[in-house]
Amino acid sequence: MTVNLGTKDFPKDISKEFLDGYVGKKIEDICGIFGKTGDEHNHCAHFVSHVLGFRIGLLCDSMKYETRNDTDSGRTIRVNDLFNNCPERGYWVDKPKDLDCCLIFAVLKSQINRVVPDDNAWY
Repeated sequence: MTVNLGTKDFPKDISKEFLDGYVGKKIEDICGIFGKTGDEHNHCAHFVSHVLGFRIGLLCDSMKYETRNDTDSGRTIRVNDLFNNCPERGYWVDKPKDLDCCLIFAVLKSQINRVVPDDNAWY
């Protein structure tokens, strides 16, 4: 079962070499606006969004007063914003055979086909 959630301009070709360039990097290595290792936030969605260029929902530049009006550099910081805007989602066993690039989320079975609110996502 796959749910089509419309089209977005998500990255299409992501090579192993491209991703290897980020091995060992921390959020502060790629974002000078919001976040540092050891703070009280989980930056996994934020990190992925900088690497892949996602700009959906709440962006990191809105988290600081000085950059709140910057419309060019901010990237998504909430997992639920990424999940809810995936153009397609479904169970791993049902994925298309030709799928060679995707984001993987760990969610409850009951949430795979619905919009996940802020209070059910970690960010």
